[in-house]
Amino acid sequence: MEELDDDTKLMLEDDLALFESMKDNYISENECIFFETLRYKEIYEFTGMYEMMMLETDNDISFYFIRQYWNEYGIGISGKSNEHFQSLKETLECDMFDLGLSEHILLLEWLRKRDYVGIHYDRNNDLE
Repeated sequence: MEELDDDTKLMLEDDLALFESMKDNYISENECIFFETLRYKEIYEFTGMYEMMMLETDNDISFYFIRQYWNEYGIGISGKSNEHFQSLKETLECDMFDLGLSEHILLLEWLRKRDYVGIHYDRNNDLE
């Protein structure tokens, strides 16, 4: 395996592989922004007070998406269910049916379907 640069040495293997697999395979400009921004945030931008990537009011199903620490994520549908994950890869593989959505769709597919509308990158409560 090639030597990782210093900036990525602390990243989880799951997310390193995810970011690498997505590079040059984005289906839209917004998808590129999503992955490149989260890669940067996982390396350089700690959040102990949560980063509110998507609030319930940012979509019509009351879905929320938060980042905590470097690479932990919480997702859920208000009033139904929530989940916590240790990596972005695990988070994006979540079947939203398990959160209370009426259809089986992975979070990655749901985000792609809406072209990442409602995702915000400036809600890190530690930086407020």
